[in-house]
Parts: sequence; structure tokens; C-alpha cells
Amino acid sequence: MAIANIIDTTYFVNDIPIPVENKDGDRISQTITNTQEQVLRDLLGDELYIAIDGGSYSDFFTKLKEGQNYYIGNNRVKFEGLRGNITTKQNSPLAYFTFYEYIKADHYVYSKAGTTSKLSVNQKNVSPLPLMAYAYNRGVELYGGFKMKAFDRSLYAFIVNGEYDDKTIILGLWDFNLKCKIPSLAL
Repeated sequence: MAIANIIDTTYFVNDIPIPVENKDGDRISQTITNTQEQVLRDLLGDELYIAIDGGSYSDFFTKLKEGQNYYIGNNRVKFEGLRGNITTKQNSPLAYFTFYEYIKADHYVYSKAGTTSKLSVNQKNVSPLPLMAYAYNRGVELYGGFKMKAFDRSLYAFIVNGEYDDKTIILGLWDFNLKCKIPSLAL
């Protein structure tokens, strides 16, 4: 059993665009599925991921997906969840990480000679690397766990500070894997 895709192809607009003609294929859906599993396993750890995949901790997982308003002291924190803002299709960490993986796979060609970039005929190639770095780094900000701010809205901050059932058990199973930002020149 696999967790159903939390986002879909409609998320790739505004600052992380994938052209409409590319959205029709199975490749973007497969990239969403693969990226979602990896991000969730990194965020939750294998034991908690498997428990959620098996149907346990539904209150926690629903709030992780959909978001929740919660309080730290007297301060209200608006956590948008894995889906981000479903109206504007922005601030989904899954969308940013998926965009990065999709563009990375599309930009590079793997051959016997090594890894090369695709070339265009009668056109100048524009490097996707700055946009890839932006998307990945924005995903890392929404993922959290690194230099948290006082009222952080990240996934990490929600797990630590959010309100959900079985919190003590979930925190006991939780095995967070930190993601770090990458400089655009490192790609």
C-alpha cells in the first residue's frame, strides 16, 4: 500500500512552472509519487512512515497534509501543511521538491560518456540551475528543522509544536532527517 499523492500537476504554476503539455504524461505523476515518498520518509523516519502508510495516526497525518492553526503561548501559528495553500497552490514543500526532481531528470541526459546537458537546435540553452536551487531551497525552508524561527510554519515545527492525537507516541517514533539548503553553484 502506498500513500496517495498529496499534490497534483496543478501545483506547478507561478514560481515553479512546468508547461501544460508536459503535465499530461505519467512522468510528472511518477515524480510526485517518488518525491512524496522520499520527503515523507526523510521527515518522519521509516517506522512512523510505515505506520501512517498502514493507516495509523490518521489525525496527525490529516493535519500534516491539510495544515492546522495552533498556538505557541499566545501566538497563533498558521501551518499550511504538505499541500500548502490549496487556493493559490503555493507553499507546498512537496511541490518545490518535486519540481526540483522533475527538472533535474529532464535537464540531464545519462549516457555511456557520462552526464551531459540537452542541447537545443538553433536556440540558446538557458540553465535551469538557479531555478532548481530556488525550488529546492524553498522546499527546505518549508520542511524546516534548520535555524528555526520562533514561530516557524515548517513541517518540523508542526511536528514539535502542533496539536494532534497520540503526540507522545508519534514523537517517540519520529526519526527526522535534516535537509540543508544548496548554493546554486553546487548543482
